[in-house]
Amino acid sequence: MRIGMITKYYPSSGGVATYTKYLAEAFDEENEVYIFADKIKENEINKKKNIKVIRCWDSNVLFLISILKSVLKYKPDVIHIQQEVFLYGGILNAMLFPYLVMLLRLFGFTVIITLHGVIPLSDLNKEFLKENSIEGNRFILKVGLLLIFKQIVFFSSRILVHEEKFRNVLVEDYKCSQRKIKVIPHGVKNGQKIKNAKDILGLKNKKVILYFGYISGYKGIDLLINAFKLIKDKHKNWILLFVGGVHPRLKNDEEYLKYYNDIKNSLKTHKQIYFNGYVPEDKVPLYFSAADLVVFPHTIVMSSSGPMALAISYSKPIIASVAFNGILNNKEIFFDRDTYSLSKKIEDVLLNHEILNDILAYVKKLKYAYSWTNIAKKTLQVYKNG
Repeated sequence: MRIGMITKYYPSSGGVATYTKYLAEAFDEENEVYIFADKIKENEINKKKNIKVIRCWDSNVLFLISILKSVLKYKPDVIHIQQEVFLYGGILNAMLFPYLVMLLRLFGFTVIITLHGVIPLSDLNKEFLKENSIEGNRFILKVGLLLIFKQIVFFSSRILVHEEKFRNVLVEDYKCSQRKIKVIPHGVKNGQKIKNAKDILGLKNKKVILYFGYISGYKGIDLLINAFKLIKDKHKNWILLFVGGVHPRLKNDEEYLKYYNDIKNSLKTHKQIYFNGYVPEDKVPLYFSAADLVVFPHTIVMSSSGPMALAISYSKPIIASVAFNGILNNKEIFFDRDTYSLSKKIEDVLLNHEILNDILAYVKKLKYAYSWTNIAKKTLQVYKNG
């Protein structure tokens, strides 16, 4: 099968770029994969002969024409588009995106779309806008998102989401047709652990509580910091490690950058809290290998978590806020969104072997079920069924 994938692609930053790389590499080599990707300055990195990367579009209003021309040149059997609201540029590009789908369908292509982020309309309140550094009127934003997602679903051949929760949001909040929407989980690779990771990082004999991912308000950063402060004096060998850089979408937003730098600077005086910022992909195994616990303190969940997939790939125990209810299915993992509940959950997992082993057994099941080999097979079946 000749598979066309429209996306940002590695080594571009972001979860979608990495996701597409792992998915493309998991397909059997009998399939030809054409990746219509964003233009970059870095050298191309491609180890598989059946994958051809066509760097054909920039994040401007011409992206639609550039992609369409390249797709028509290579004529794949099926088109698989990765979508996030701002993946292809700003708000204008987000509004134009459904018409790319429409044009591809008019030219006779089967178009499968993975929606990596689905925002519940009921969560679009003032706090949400502030936490995500979004300016504008809530009502206009709701109407805009409603129009964008309804058009995407209408024009597509099939919609993929990573969790049942997001299918329910599309059906209940956006009034989309359920028959078009299929759930295929986010894939998980088999992470190769580094035995002496703690020594390399200068964390020998430490219990490492890891937060990994972009620093954003909705991810509960302040909650995690304040919860750890409640227990750190009782556990002098425990450390809280932040590994996360500036969100690419907000890199030029002055208010967001102030928020980011305020957090970074405020932690400089805390001996048990480390802030490492962004790390390149080749260093990621080091930090997950060193982790004793990975925490997801989000106030809202809009997409499947790439960092959570990484934690699972390294067979690490995870805990998550109740915002992940409906995505995860193990009561020992969840904590309420308050400092006491989170601090108690951290202690429960790190001090109680029964709870720890229960979570690890659950993570092991997820790791097998969500292997990229299994995810690629399920995705190929969707391609064949159209």
